[in-house]
Amino acid sequence: MAEFVEKLKSKPWVAHLLEAAGRFGERLGGQFAAAITYFSVLAIVPVLMVAFAALGLTLTLFLPDVLDQAKAWITETVQGSGDLGDQLSRVVDQAFNSWQGVGIIGLLSAAWAGANWVNNIRSAVRAMMRPDFDMTEDKPNLAIQTLKNLGILFVLFVLVALSMAMTTAATAARDLIGGSLGLDRIPGGGLLLSLVPVVGTLLAGFLLFVFLLRVFPERRVPTPVMLRGAAIGAVGMAALQYLTGTLVGVFSGNAAAAVFGSVIVVMLYFNLFATLILVVAAWVGTHPDFTGPQATLGDHVPDAPTDYATKKVAAELEAARLREEQERVPAEVAVRSTRVGMGLGAMFGGALAGLAALAATILSGLRNR
Repeated sequence: MAEFVEKLKSKPWVAHLLEAAGRFGERLGGQFAAAITYFSVLAIVPVLMVAFAALGLTLTLFLPDVLDQAKAWITETVQGSGDLGDQLSRVVDQAFNSWQGVGIIGLLSAAWAGANWVNNIRSAVRAMMRPDFDMTEDKPNLAIQTLKNLGILFVLFVLVALSMAMTTAATAARDLIGGSLGLDRIPGGGLLLSLVPVVGTLLAGFLLFVFLLRVFPERRVPTPVMLRGAAIGAVGMAALQYLTGTLVGVFSGNAAAAVFGSVIVVMLYFNLFATLILVVAAWVGTHPDFTGPQATLGDHVPDAPTDYATKKVAAELEAARLREEQERVPAEVAVRSTRVGMGLGAMFGGALAGLAALAATILSGLRNR
C-alpha cells in the first residue's frame, strides 16, 4: 500500500495537486476564505436594500395597480383585527414610496462593501499565487483601486447574471427539446437531456474563472494554465451548485431546519465558493509554467527538464540565484561604504593624534620655561 501511495505521489499531476493543497494550508487559505465570506455576508444587506428600492420603483411608477391590489389584499386578510389592516397598508405604502432614500443608501453601502469584497478576493488570490508569501503587495492609489474594484464588481454581477440566464435557458431548452422530439421517452434520453443544464452551468463557471484569473493575479498567467485552472473552477462550481440545491431540498423538508436553513446554506455557499477560488489560485500559483523563473529558465539551463519535481527544483535554484544577484549589489555598496568609512576614520584619528602630540609638545615647552 505504501509503495502504491509513493508511486501515486510521483505522478506529476498528483504532486502538483498535493503542492497546491499544501500551499493553500500554509498560506492561511482557510482564514482568507473566512474573510471573504464575512464581506460576502456583509454585502447582502445593501444588496437587499437596492432590490427593495428597485421593487418600490417598479410598483410606484410602473405598476401602481399591483401595489393597490397588494394593499387591498392586506386589508382584507386582517379585516377582523380593527385598524390593523389600514395601518399595515399605510406602512407598505410609505415603505415603497421611500424607495429613493433606500436606494441611495443601499447603493452607497453596496459600493463600499462590494469594493472591499473585491479587494479581499484580490489580496487572497495574490497571496496564493506569489512566489514568496512574505512579499509585499503593490497597491496603487486608493481612489484608482476603488474604481477598479467597482468595475470588477460590475463585471462579476454581469457574469453571475449571465450564469443564471444560461442555466435557465439550458433548462428551458431541455424541456423544449424533450417535449418536441420526444427524447424523454427514449431510453437514455432523459439522462442526455439532464446534461444540458450542466453544460450551461459549466460554461458559465468557466467564463467566470477565466475573468478571475485574468484580472486578479499580479502578473499574467499563461493562457494554457489559465484555461486549465478555469476548467477546474467550473467543475467545482457546478458541484457546489448541486450541493447547494441538495441542501436547500433537505432543509425545506423540515419546518424547524427551514427557519435557519437558508442562512446556513448562504453562508456555507459563500465559504465554499471562496475556498474554491483560492484552491484554484494555489493550483495555478504552483504550476511549473507559472512559477517566476520558469519563464526564463531556458536562458540559463541548456537542457530544461521535463519531470515535474526536477522542474520545481531547477526553478527554486534559479530563484535563489536571482535573489543572490539582487542582494549582491547592496552588499558591494555596503563593503565600499565600510571601506570609505574606515579610511575617513583613520584619517580623522591620525589628525587627532597629531593634534594631541602637538599640544603635548607645547605644554612640555611651557613647563621647561
